[in-house]
Amino acid sequence: MKKYLFVILLVLPLLVVRSQEDGSLRGMGNERRGNEQAAITDALGTLNSVITGIRNGDNDITTMDDFNPNACKPDFGSDASAMMPSTCGENPGCAECYRSAVSELNFIRRQLGRLGCIFRNTIEFNNAAISFGDNASGIHAVTGLAWQAARAEIMTGLESFKKTYDRKYVDMMGSLKKALESVSKCEDKFGTPDWYQRFGFMYFEFMKEKYKRSE
Repeated sequence: MKKYLFVILLVLPLLVVRSQEDGSLRGMGNERRGNEQAAITDALGTLNSVITGIRNGDNDITTMDDFNPNACKPDFGSDASAMMPSTCGENPGCAECYRSAVSELNFIRRQLGRLGCIFRNTIEFNNAAISFGDNASGIHAVTGLAWQAARAEIMTGLESFKKTYDRKYVDMMGSLKKALESVSKCEDKFGTPDWYQRFGFMYFEFMKEKYKRSE
């Protein structure tokens, strides 16, 4: 994501020059060309100063280090079995059945946690990048048009990312339900009848709402 933003900022001056050469400068006299080129030079100088500020960490805008993979850390300290009562785990005859089912349950829970973190980090970074671009594009009228094209690409990519998240969310929730039903089978046979209806269902609904996309 860092590289993506910097690519946009580095390409932006080229887009500005190209748009001016293909549009405003076409058919103008030498004097008019000189005025337009001076305006472009001024705009690029200001934009390059902003980019340099970001690289040196001297800019007031939130630093790119705030948007790193470690910004969101799922809590893997406790497993799902600690959130739901079980008698099967204490029964020697049920141990093997229970161990396999809970292992799958914990795996899915961790995957959901990671998926949620990736989503939040990506949304926060894109929001900050768009906010920065909107502000930076106002430093000169010439940069505005170029930024709008880059902004549209970012928004298109973000919508695609959201759709991908939704697909993964549906897949993982289906896997979570299957894992809970596997635990329930062990409980029904060796421990607590109707375990899914009494405990697993509530946990499933909790996880469903927790990782459902809200934006």
